[in-house]
Amino acid sequence: MDVLVELEQSLNERERQLEEKTESLEWDQLGLKIAADHLARDKQKWGLDLESRKLELEAIHESQVETDAKLCEREEDVRRRKTKVEADARANCALKKQLDDQAEQQAARDAELGQRENSVKARELRVTAAATRHRNRLQELRSAREEIELLRKQVTTLTTSRKRLQTKFENATAALSVAVRIASWDVARWMLSGIEVDFEDFADKVAFSGDGPFLQSDLESSARELGLRVGRCGARNAAKILIVGRDGWDQQAIQAHLDAAGEDELFVFPQELWIASMLISYNPFRCLDEETCRSAVESFGEGHPVIEWLRGLEFPWPEFQVSDDAPSTALEQQVKASPLVRLEYRVGTTNGQPTKERRRILSEAFSTDDLPKADFRDGVRPAMQREYMQSWGSSSSRKRLRRIAWHLAMLISMHSRQQNLETAVEEWQADLAWLRKSYYSSAMRFRWP
Repeated sequence: MDVLVELEQSLNERERQLEEKTESLEWDQLGLKIAADHLARDKQKWGLDLESRKLELEAIHESQVETDAKLCEREEDVRRRKTKVEADARANCALKKQLDDQAEQQAARDAELGQRENSVKARELRVTAAATRHRNRLQELRSAREEIELLRKQVTTLTTSRKRLQTKFENATAALSVAVRIASWDVARWMLSGIEVDFEDFADKVAFSGDGPFLQSDLESSARELGLRVGRCGARNAAKILIVGRDGWDQQAIQAHLDAAGEDELFVFPQELWIASMLISYNPFRCLDEETCRSAVESFGEGHPVIEWLRGLEFPWPEFQVSDDAPSTALEQQVKASPLVRLEYRVGTTNGQPTKERRRILSEAFSTDDLPKADFRDGVRPAMQREYMQSWGSSSSRKRLRRIAWHLAMLISMHSRQQNLETAVEEWQADLAWLRKSYYSSAMRFRWP
């Protein structure tokens, strides 16, 4: 019984589902019908559109054909125009070349004209210069004639003066030999009485130090009588004439006098030479170039204690002027290694010696009797090598000191503007200052560089 009920229920349920499916199918059929209607309408519509599109395409095709024809015509026109443009361009190039040729010809004509103008101007300048030279030569000729006339007069005057000086020199030689034997002031004063001395070759101020053979006071009185100013030995305003005796001379005062004289002229007269100079009325130091005169003057210094002392200080008696010129450096470029380099004197940061060692080497260079010979470049003659080494002088001499000082000064001058050698230049400058402080004396009478 239960099975039948379940079967009936199942059957009812299936009928109900079938009805639902039937109803759904009907609705689907209705949808299909509607869709078929829509499809038919769309097909009709699409058929109309397709026909319209075909017509449009045919019209576009006809338009494209017309456009292609026009493009062909335009391309042909463009080709014709391009051909014409190219022909015009070729014509323009030919015309430009013709114009360039004409411009070059014109430039050549202008250059030729400029050259002709310059040639004309040059000729005008040469003519003007020739005229100027002619006027200058005429002026020079007139000046030369005037100078010749003046020189003739000077020659006449010099000939007369030479004869007078020759006579004076001969008398001076005799007087100098006589003065050596004068030992009495009475005799000297008697010989000086009535003599008029021209002090143009001397100076207007004198100073004295020491007695012998005459008293200093007697010579001072005689100088005042001759119209000279008498100063003090060693004064700041040093007299250019210093007269020294053999006894009682003041070493410190004379040294101070040398310091005060500086680079000025300084005539150091032994008393006997001063009297002889008064007798001949001429300063014998002015004729040291004459061998006879120099020999006579030097004879007064032989054995004189002051002169010997001065020479020991490297005072270059009887010279009276400070040596101002630098030692000859003509061979410096031919020297590979100077005596200082041979002694291993070096400066700078790379291979330089310490300060103490450098100054020991400088002291050795100044005082050694065995100064190393410089190394020269190939081709320097032995005579020139000897000349160079002789310029370094003897040991501990003013000449040696002067040569070392000027050598350092030369190195400073040559390298002072090189930035990479600043340390070397500073050390050269410091060593030069030390050298002056250690060895230089005003008695040496040369200008320190």
